[in-house]
Amino acid sequence: MYALAIFAGMAALVLVHLLRAPARGLRGGLVMGALAFGLTTLAVNVLARGLDVRRVGEFDAFAADARTRLSASERPGVLFVGASFTRNAIDPSQLEAALGERGLEVTVATLAMQGASYQERQQQLAQALKHLPRPPAVVWIEVAEGFDRNPAYVFEVGKFSDRAIQQFDAVATGWTMMGLAGGACEGLKACVMNAALLPAHAALNWLNVGLLASGRPAADVVPTPAFDAVTVPRDTVPSQDAILRGLTTDLPAPAASGPQWALSHRAHQRARLAEAGVRTVGYYFPPVVDPAARAYVAGLCAGELSSHPCVPPTDPAMLAALVGPLWLDGEHLLAPAAAAYTGWLADQIAPTLSEALSAALAPQVLIAEAPQP
Repeated sequence: MYALAIFAGMAALVLVHLLRAPARGLRGGLVMGALAFGLTTLAVNVLARGLDVRRVGEFDAFAADARTRLSASERPGVLFVGASFTRNAIDPSQLEAALGERGLEVTVATLAMQGASYQERQQQLAQALKHLPRPPAVVWIEVAEGFDRNPAYVFEVGKFSDRAIQQFDAVATGWTMMGLAGGACEGLKACVMNAALLPAHAALNWLNVGLLASGRPAADVVPTPAFDAVTVPRDTVPSQDAILRGLTTDLPAPAASGPQWALSHRAHQRARLAEAGVRTVGYYFPPVVDPAARAYVAGLCAGELSSHPCVPPTDPAMLAALVGPLWLDGEHLLAPAAAAYTGWLADQIAPTLSEALSAALAPQVLIAEAPQP
């Protein structure tokens, strides 16, 4: 990190010297100064990417743990990518053991962070794939209505933080602009506010704000397991009657697609994963009390995602097992409920994993080119 700061200072001094304006001419001096500043900023950006330096936060520690788990094993990898729904619902070690009991010897890891937008997750996923010796056999992507409907979700988590600034690179900014232009925000006020916050965060990202102060190479991040084994509910947990009503209500789930930006982002993500060598991409959503949220994902599974493995949390038997004081709040599971969900999830994803592993182990058949007459 010190090397990056020293380079930035040296680059600025050199550029100011080379591009200095004549003694007279304020306009020329301002132009040359702006050019030197822009070139220095670009140089720091390029160097930071080359050194794999980024503004480090909690998500980076969770991502480091996922990379460590997958890298340390010779078994095929299974990676779950999501937000807090996943953090509180999937214990990689428990799921790995449950799959092993079903004859599937794999290594399971979770890449999850509370409030992580689709763009932030994709950044972490791309970083993880760069550092893995081999791609996971299957990547499971968490989908949820709240993230589909809000391409600027990070502003609900924190504004002008290192985490918020970090995710607004050129690609993520483009996806967010696409979503906002398509009306993916809750009301005019939210649209206007997000439209104002977006360029401000993108500018702070480009100007490297916070990078020299808190940036570190990915290799220096200490791995931290993402699974949050909470056993005490929050004050906001619904009443037992509300939990019972929510889990026993089954709403219609007609086949549907997400907003255009989310649909396009998922398609682009699948293409990038295929390029990285990932054979199978699936989708899932951990259980929540709200039946409408469950029905939304069930609709995606029946529509937009029908040609991909997709696991909505709508099984009545599984939901019945979660009735009781098993909830952190209305959207997240306590540790005992996570264990129950894990066993159910292992059964749901076992066929997909079995098929993916069989395809990975199948010998490649080479067809010789027919001789030319």
